[in-house]
Amino acid sequence: MSMATRSLGNPTTLGCMGPLCFRPPPLLRTHVSQPDTCAVTSFRIPGQWKADLSLARVLSSNLRVRFPVWEPVKQIKGASTPLPGFEPRTPDPHGNALTTTLKGRDQLAWLKLYLHIFPYPPTSGCLCGNPVTLTNNGYSTVLVAISEKVPEPENLDLVNNILTAFTDASEYLYGATKNRAYFKDVTVLIPHTWKDMPIYEDATFETFEKANIRVDLPTGHRGNRPFTRTYGKCGMIGAFTHVTPVSLGLTTAGRTLVHHWGHYRWGVFDEFATRKTNLFYQNHDGSHSPTLCTTHIRARFVDESGQECRPGDERTRVCHYEFESDTSAQASVMFHPELPTVTDFCDSDPSSPNYHNINALGSDQNQFCNFRSTWDVISASDDFSGNNNPPRTVYDTRPTFKLVYYRQYAERVSIVLDVSGSIDVGTLLPRLNQEASKYINSFADGSQVGLITFSERAAVDHTLTNITTDSHRQSLISALPTSTYGSTSIGAGIQAGLSMLKPTGPGGTIVLMTDGQENTDPMIQDVWPDVLLQKVTVITIAIGEYADMSLEDLASQTSGLSFYDTEDAAHLSEIFTAISTQDSDVIQLSAGSVDVMASGETFTGTCRIDPTVGNNTTFQFTYVCQDSIPASPVILYAPDGTEYDSTSEGYVIDITAGTVLITIPGTAQAGQWRYSITSGTTDPCLSQTHGIPDINPAIQTSVTTRPSGNQPPIDCVGTLAHTVMNFRVEGQRVQTCYLVVQQDYSCGLNAEVTVFVTEPTGREVQLTMSDNGVGVDMLANDGIYSTYFPGIDKNGRYNVRVQVSGRVYIDNNCLAGVGENWDPFGGTTSSSSSDDGYHVEIDRMVSLGSFQVTNFIPGQDYFPPSRVTDVQIQTSTDDEVVLQWTAPGGDLDNGQASQYEVVVSNNITTLVQDPDSAVTLQPEHCSDQTDCVINNPSGSGAEEQLVFNIPDEFSGEMVYMGLRGVDEQGNMGELSNIVSHKVGNREKGPDIVITVVTAFAAVVILVTCIVGAVLWKKGKLKRPPSAAKTRPTQSVRGRRPDVERGEGVVRATFNTNRVPLPPIITCTVDRSTLFQAQKDIEEDLEEPKLASHERGEDVVRANVNTRPTRLPPITTSTTNTAAMFVVQKDVEVEDLGPSEGTSQERDETKMVATSAKQEGDQTSTRLADTRRSLLQGEQQEELDLCSQQAAHSAERDEGTMKTGGNQMSDQKSSVHSPNLQPPPYEELFHDDQEEDIDIVDEEEKRRQEEEKVRLQEEEKKRLQEELKKKEEEKRKKKKRKERRRKKEEKRRKEEEERRKAEEEQVRRSEEDRRRLEEEERKRAQDRLGVETPILDRLEPAIQQHDPAQLEASISDYYSAGLTDDTGLLLETEELLAALQAQKELTAAMQKRDCKHLDETILAAEHAVSMSGKSTLQPIKAGRKDLLTSRRMEMKRRAAEEKRGVVQELGYQILDADKVRRLENLRHEVLQMNQSTISEIRNYNHPPQLVHQVMVATYLLLGVNESETQNWKDLQALMGKTNREGLKRRVMRHNPDRIQLKTAMRAKQLLGDLTVEQIQDISAGAATFFVWAKGVILEVTDRHEKVLV
Repeated sequence: MSMATRSLGNPTTLGCMGPLCFRPPPLLRTHVSQPDTCAVTSFRIPGQWKADLSLARVLSSNLRVRFPVWEPVKQIKGASTPLPGFEPRTPDPHGNALTTTLKGRDQLAWLKLYLHIFPYPPTSGCLCGNPVTLTNNGYSTVLVAISEKVPEPENLDLVNNILTAFTDASEYLYGATKNRAYFKDVTVLIPHTWKDMPIYEDATFETFEKANIRVDLPTGHRGNRPFTRTYGKCGMIGAFTHVTPVSLGLTTAGRTLVHHWGHYRWGVFDEFATRKTNLFYQNHDGSHSPTLCTTHIRARFVDESGQECRPGDERTRVCHYEFESDTSAQASVMFHPELPTVTDFCDSDPSSPNYHNINALGSDQNQFCNFRSTWDVISASDDFSGNNNPPRTVYDTRPTFKLVYYRQYAERVSIVLDVSGSIDVGTLLPRLNQEASKYINSFADGSQVGLITFSERAAVDHTLTNITTDSHRQSLISALPTSTYGSTSIGAGIQAGLSMLKPTGPGGTIVLMTDGQENTDPMIQDVWPDVLLQKVTVITIAIGEYADMSLEDLASQTSGLSFYDTEDAAHLSEIFTAISTQDSDVIQLSAGSVDVMASGETFTGTCRIDPTVGNNTTFQFTYVCQDSIPASPVILYAPDGTEYDSTSEGYVIDITAGTVLITIPGTAQAGQWRYSITSGTTDPCLSQTHGIPDINPAIQTSVTTRPSGNQPPIDCVGTLAHTVMNFRVEGQRVQTCYLVVQQDYSCGLNAEVTVFVTEPTGREVQLTMSDNGVGVDMLANDGIYSTYFPGIDKNGRYNVRVQVSGRVYIDNNCLAGVGENWDPFGGTTSSSSSDDGYHVEIDRMVSLGSFQVTNFIPGQDYFPPSRVTDVQIQTSTDDEVVLQWTAPGGDLDNGQASQYEVVVSNNITTLVQDPDSAVTLQPEHCSDQTDCVINNPSGSGAEEQLVFNIPDEFSGEMVYMGLRGVDEQGNMGELSNIVSHKVGNREKGPDIVITVVTAFAAVVILVTCIVGAVLWKKGKLKRPPSAAKTRPTQSVRGRRPDVERGEGVVRATFNTNRVPLPPIITCTVDRSTLFQAQKDIEEDLEEPKLASHERGEDVVRANVNTRPTRLPPITTSTTNTAAMFVVQKDVEVEDLGPSEGTSQERDETKMVATSAKQEGDQTSTRLADTRRSLLQGEQQEELDLCSQQAAHSAERDEGTMKTGGNQMSDQKSSVHSPNLQPPPYEELFHDDQEEDIDIVDEEEKRRQEEEKVRLQEEEKKRLQEELKKKEEEKRKKKKRKERRRKKEEKRRKEEEERRKAEEEQVRRSEEDRRRLEEEERKRAQDRLGVETPILDRLEPAIQQHDPAQLEASISDYYSAGLTDDTGLLLETEELLAALQAQKELTAAMQKRDCKHLDETILAAEHAVSMSGKSTLQPIKAGRKDLLTSRRMEMKRRAAEEKRGVVQELGYQILDADKVRRLENLRHEVLQMNQSTISEIRNYNHPPQLVHQVMVATYLLLGVNESETQNWKDLQALMGKTNREGLKRRVMRHNPDRIQLKTAMRAKQLLGDLTVEQIQDISAGAATFFVWAKGVILEVTDRHEKVLV
């Protein structure tokens, strides 16, 4: 046993089975000395591919390792590789050793290794038909297709323009991607409507629909402006790019192609204003700037007249960009690549001049990519992530072009069916045959179809047949399988399908159906490279949950679709119908199924045919598991009432297949068609396999049609975001469905689109797709309908189909997938169609195929709320903002979110990069705190509105706002789009402590006033003796209050200046009398203010402390208007005696009342309750008495009844009228009512104290609640701060760990480098002693062309475990192969055996073609030691010797080919019967042609022409036998001995005769004619080569 480790050379295209191919130089061989002994071989891939297979470590996640192909292969061992051909979907980063165990079959076994590595295709659905790969920085297999509608005469320069544009684009792309990508090879598809030319190759799988770049006529929406159709989110690959012949002829065409390559390949968006509503964005200072990237671009918006546009002008003016001549910005390609200075993409480096303009809120890149720069998105793509395709110097970026011609080949299909033992013969097999029969009948004349079945091996049940009649179809149907057996080898079935299609050329389609996992060689991986090499499209159908999991990958790799159906085959009819519509103009209108419950049951249905379709319309009805079909099972009714039954033309009942097919002649009528179906028997198909369910009777319907030809059909095309959903990968957890409804690029709007998803259990789920621009749908009303699928509940396969119906509006001014028709650079709106659009009712059915779900854990909440994309400010003021958006769901757009997190920041970068650090709005910020939407989200799709006040901390600043939904599990959605708002300047509100103290003082003053009022009502306060005689001598009215002492003024409106009285209480009969103090806030306190007697108010002016703040008004609500308590303050101090004055001041102090604006409902309500409680109870009697006294006084005083006063009957106060005079003092106060003054009764005092305590308690509680809120806010802020701190700490910790890891990695790398150097040095020393003797033997063997010694030296080299990085062994092995081929060819020529010659010529040609085709890895600097230099010199000599041998071999091949041809001719002659020669000889008077042929024949055999002129002489020559016999002479003949003039004379004799002319006369003479022609050709060819 021996170990051999080889480093593989550079990739080569020779014999490559995929986009990348590693070929050992040329074979990795291990010598096995004894039969049945084992040899273990490990191998490595060079470091530049970031893969080390000896450790099973693949650092680049998008590389896939095809592992490996051994001859023979018995077993592959390893931690995760139990089967041959194992292919890890996720590479193991920890390193598990992989070894291969092999058994030799004879004494000398050469083991061949072919290792294929190619980019692993993303699991996201490919929106195009042609996959593009990026390897070694070069994009390969880019397909550009010219539409058949583009006329050739007007576009003679189109092909040259394409080549020029892509050449320029490649160079521009290389620079824009920082030397990381260029266009390596491009294929251009020429349509069949153009003339064929010799330089065109045959197209294989290339079609216009699969092209990455489509060259088509201008659209009415955008004219000649290119566009790219993108379906999904940021970073998702697009569908195609549309260009026109005119756009390709521009000098900037290359730059424009790179711009749209960014859309198509990397899923980035435009950075200019794509809609008229986002021309400008608002800066931090409130000014506006045009939407662009970068900000270094000097541009503005102007209208057609050149006048500058301002925000808002876009509503009335057509504005476009105008660039200043001194613009020198280098970015961005996604803004305007036509600017000469623009060479780069915008990036996220703040110090870079290409820094991304994050403030342009309206740009599509910011909207859809969440403010990431275009270069960030591009760098994260599969092309460049994980250091894929690092910068590399490429000296020549010119692409290699291939022109292919589409010749409208007939469809070539190989149907490959699984007939292994798991296929149940009672259920699935009959259904499979039934649907396969329908599928075979659907092929058009001229199609080529074959049938293959497989179990552990494959069998050709019907060869590839050109279908021209129904008998051919019936022959294929008769070959369908009737039994099942054995295990499963899917690879065998595919291999047989490839062999069937190969003779007809590359391309073709394999339709593969299987229900099990492969368990027998060959596997899918074994034949996968052959599938790619032969360019065959594979369409897969997986039946049941146990079907092999590689089927989706196989289909997506070959641009095919994959389908899934449950074991009851409920949707098999729809699947085969969908397959029949692939790559054809067949359109499926509807499909459905109904269960049959009773025999003779009738079902009805409808299908609508629109005017754009109707040709070749077929209604097909399949009777599932029904033994009999009624005589007239289906009746079809046209829109005009025409009836189609079993007697109608085109009505076919196939009892064997169980189908009813109705074909409508001509073009079917537009409108709604109706049908009535009658069921047959009701017995189910019984399963014969345990665990497989029975199939119940059903009737399945399908309606297909073709375009009517009058106008382009309404087309529906869809895709899935992922073909594999691996829930361990976060980016693969969300499945999205996309569908475009269009008519020749025009949008189809308002369609009703329903998605039907078949789950692994067979349950069907319905979803609705929308085109509303909300959630997953990017643009509203662009013809692209989208939806999430959050209903994943288990691992397995899911099948998806879409139904489109309803009254669709075809908008001719809308471009599907692009939206608004506007050119921001052209200065005008793009040309619009004169016909704006029309409505049409349609029915369509589209199958999107299947997808897999893996690593899903049931019960785990994977799905957060979807991202909100339509946040907008509906209205706003300086303080208040109204936000509006569409509600997401709890799981994406399904259900209801738990809450919203609305974040506000004055820094947009902070908001985007770290929304957790922004200010989060709380319910108290809402205007309606009881029903704030923050904590009460609506269901998905509802319109949400949030009215809130911007926090005071953002006063006067520009703020940015966004939100995200949160579900019950705490899963948080992505941050929404961001809106901005300029906040006005605000004054800080009053301090709460001052407000509380002021309110408490107001309460104390009010209580004092009430006590005084009660005493006055009792009449216990007497009039001063001198009150009636003394007039005021000095008034306080002229003195302003001393503000420094905190004085104010109490003003009473009831003041007639009649006498200086103490305060007078005036009441009405209204028992609801209350007290009110209204603060006078006038600047001039001397100006009187009248209270409103309509409201029953009065005004009190008192000394109050006004310095701290303005107090709220003290108000009460009364049952009805009544007179209020009136205080008169304007009295003369001198008229009161000293004691009275002091008493008056004391009374004034008690009667002071605060009057100010009401502040807060709580204070107002509390004061009102206080006054209301004091006026009840014990004061009821005093109020009644007061009312009676006031009424009595009013009746006695006639002045009180004058106009302007209030009537007592109306219960209104008269004290507010300025015309009324107070009643006489004596009449209001009587001596008999005087009593001793009791200032305050004890009970009243106790109640007042209790009230005071109660108010204090309430105030204390309120203060505690305020304090609690403050504490809660502090706690939240602290929590946010702690969260930020932890996040920052985590970040620092991660950075530290990363730094340590990097340092550790550097240290380990250095240690590994030193260790490797030491090992290399030791190996070099060991190698010197081992390799030198081998080289000593090899060197003379090369010079002497000794095959035996060469073979022995090569074997010794490998047996010693030596590696060669110079290519010496490659050259030596190729030299050995050439020498062996030369030797074998010489021997074959000597034997002159035709069969042996054929084999050796093929082997020799292969040896010649293999020579010199492989490239080698350059020798690293510093590694050219003595042995390396010797090997390089020997390699040079071997290469020289090999060239000489190969050249000789080439000439020898020509000679051998000549010998082969001559031997074939001899063989024809020698096979002739002697009777044939005798027939010629028996002619007495032969035809002249026969005579001439025989003269030429004998002339070439060396007989002089004069001896054969007489027929008698010829007869004598033909009559000879043995050595002189004709056949013997032909056998011994050597063409090299014939002179040229002899051959030319023979040619002259034969003249222009043809073999057909001779054969009509004599078959024997025709044989000699063919031989003579061949000999003449050989001689003339030989002499021409000599002359050359």
